[in-house]
Amino acid sequence: MHDFLHNTMLKSANQTVSTPQVIFSHPDGLTVKGDLRVEGDVVLNSGGTINGVDISELYKDMVHQGWDEDISGHKTFANNLVVQSDMTIPGLINGINISDAVLLHTDQNISGPVTFAGDLEVDGSVAVTGLVDGVDVSALASRVVTLSTDQEISGQVTFKDLEITGSLKVDQTVNGFKFPEDFVNVGEDQIIGGKKTFVGDVIIEKNLQTEELYGINLDRLYGVVYKHFKTLEKFQSNTYNESITFGGKVFIHGDVTLHGPVEGLNLSAIPDLPDFCYPKHSQLGNFRHQLQDLCPVINDLIDRTSGLPQQIGYFNIIQTIKTPGAVKGSFFQPDPNWDYWFIVLTPVPNADRDSDPCSASLGYICGEGDPHCLPFPELSLPTHNPSSIEFYTVHDMPFIIWLNRGSGTLACLDFLPPASPYDEVSVILSPVTDSPMVIPTRGATDLVMFGSARGVYLVVANSYDEEIKSSNTPSAVYKMIRQGDDFAFTWVQSLSTVGASAMDVLQMDSTTYLCVANHHDSDRDTGHLMSQVFVWDSAREQFYLLHEFPTYYAVDCDLFEIKGKMFVAWAQHNPRESPDMISPVIIYRFDSFAGQFEDVILQTLQVPGAYDVEFFSAYGNWYLSVVVSDGRVRLFKWAGVNAFTQDPFYLDLQGAQDVEVMSHKGDVYMLVPAYLSSDSGENIADTILLKAYIEGSGGSGLSFRPCEGP
Repeated sequence: MHDFLHNTMLKSANQTVSTPQVIFSHPDGLTVKGDLRVEGDVVLNSGGTINGVDISELYKDMVHQGWDEDISGHKTFANNLVVQSDMTIPGLINGINISDAVLLHTDQNISGPVTFAGDLEVDGSVAVTGLVDGVDVSALASRVVTLSTDQEISGQVTFKDLEITGSLKVDQTVNGFKFPEDFVNVGEDQIIGGKKTFVGDVIIEKNLQTEELYGINLDRLYGVVYKHFKTLEKFQSNTYNESITFGGKVFIHGDVTLHGPVEGLNLSAIPDLPDFCYPKHSQLGNFRHQLQDLCPVINDLIDRTSGLPQQIGYFNIIQTIKTPGAVKGSFFQPDPNWDYWFIVLTPVPNADRDSDPCSASLGYICGEGDPHCLPFPELSLPTHNPSSIEFYTVHDMPFIIWLNRGSGTLACLDFLPPASPYDEVSVILSPVTDSPMVIPTRGATDLVMFGSARGVYLVVANSYDEEIKSSNTPSAVYKMIRQGDDFAFTWVQSLSTVGASAMDVLQMDSTTYLCVANHHDSDRDTGHLMSQVFVWDSAREQFYLLHEFPTYYAVDCDLFEIKGKMFVAWAQHNPRESPDMISPVIIYRFDSFAGQFEDVILQTLQVPGAYDVEFFSAYGNWYLSVVVSDGRVRLFKWAGVNAFTQDPFYLDLQGAQDVEVMSHKGDVYMLVPAYLSSDSGENIADTILLKAYIEGSGGSGLSFRPCEGP
């Protein structure tokens, strides 16, 4: 029994089986409810399992320690995986090709694009052969202005605020000025060769040496004053060895001896002639009865030597015209030699312009009567939401052009043929044809006309296309051509403009220039745009872009010439901003040697938002008149040295948005139309006509002459 028990495996008791080999052949297999420890081999018959696991198949599919194996299945490690030797993964780790990963602490060449979602901190150097955020860093380093490194800057750099603590050397110019020849030094002796204009007070603590002051020869003035005081002190005799010019009345309280001729006239050869000089004007003492032939000579001498330069002193209001709101005004001189001229006012569109877009212009005939201007119904032109009415004379042919805006133009312009293929048209009238000429426009705001050897051209600034609801609509160039017995304007070119609000043309040195003020991009809702200056190619009958200028809600531009130099002025105004917000008028100068405008602003006129800028010249001076959003018309006068200075004159008018200036037979007139907005609650406003008061004269400038005769 003992041997039986020793060699028998019990069902329920803990037992250690030490026999070399145990073979189970029971058909139901072996079930061990506790732990089973086997120190030798366990062999299962084919198909046998342990806890349902085919050990043979498990052996084939398991990962073995210490063996080189190819693992083809997908494995998920719930805990950390530690690899103590090399690991090669031909696929991806979490979707990442490990070969493309950037290592933290290993030298590495990165050949592909890399994007860092967070901040990047580099302790060492970085070498990049491509671009960083689209920037070539190597090229940037060669162009950038550094903070503390010595550097030679060869290009153009614009600084918003610049404070220089050391020395500065400038080889070219600063804002168009050369150093040091264009500047007056404060504490050094200096010879000033150019013309300097001081707009403020000038205090001279020591001597001043100058030939002329305000155009007056100081040596000559000293001689006149010296002789005047000598006369007042009743010196009995004076001898002058130099020529003397008297600019006013001459008082002689004693005898005068002349050793030589006066204006080529030998006084000793003049016989005694009858008295002709009026005693109340002549105080020549003993010469009164002997100088009758000298009176014309003396007066002519005064005329030629004491004339004052003529210039505009100020403008006087000569007529106030009660009108409905006018958005723009125009002067019209059919012939500069006529005694009369015309004014046409473009009406403000009706408040209910959608339901009633029709209106009519206001015409006036003007002259030297009282009042100056009277209504002239012949210039009452039917309009449709008008923006401008202009007069031009090109190649001796007069033209009247008025621009209409919005669809349905023909409903207001009933004199046009009803079969017009265009929904929005503007109209040109001229005596060269019996029929009105029409052109298609898209929110037209301004126009210019010019002529060349090849014909007459019209350019229209288009601001908004109602069909596509966008301000990205091109402006257009038209040419007048003959069609049978009549004439018409036909399209020749489109100009790439955005919300164009105004344009101007200047013909200088046989070249035609055009400026376009781009106001608002409705697609991007911005006024930060590039306004443009184009140049005309007469052979190809095309405009080409010459220069672009960064502007902010540009509303007007003016090309002008001063002493053979060309300039362009840009008026800026954002209607959404406060009326007292500064939106300066900026002026650029044309570099004739480079053949383009300078990139640096020549001058900035600090004004509230400007509606209009108008250049004009009179009596040898040049002016810019600016209508600003505070309701004033400000006048700037050219002071030389490439700068305008503000004139004390201004008009304080409410609602003005336009100013026009005209010269007629030596007189200078200014027209300021009264603008009324649709919500003003008023029906009429004051359109102002002004006339310039001219200071100085072309002759002596005296109210009477010291000697008069028949």
